[in-house]
Amino acid sequence: MRSTTARLFSARDVKFSLDRARAPGSTNPLRGLLQPLQAIEVEDELTVRIELARPVAEILTWLGWGNLVIVSPASAAANATRPVGTGPFRFREWRKGYASCSSATPITGARLRLWRP
Repeated sequence: MRSTTARLFSARDVKFSLDRARAPGSTNPLRGLLQPLQAIEVEDELTVRIELARPVAEILTWLGWGNLVIVSPASAAANATRPVGTGPFRFREWRKGYASCSSATPITGARLRLWRP
């Protein structure tokens, strides 16, 4: 998978993002849910091993929640105003309180259709 900047998405990004979210001092609102994560290991480019301190039936659900998105170490500091993702659209411009502009990534060639009721 590639990001909207065409950078390859890897298991290292997953580890970085989870470690960042559960770090002391993290402001992530789901930080407390990650306390059962005892270890996060990168096994290869596409595989992450997560070891839990105790069984947690909901862990896969939690890992899919929006506040635990996977980000690149290269873009993490600027994601609040210049987000980078893996979706079909690339963030172009944001004017707070006024407008957000996106364009199709060259990877997908997707088209945006707006729907209004």
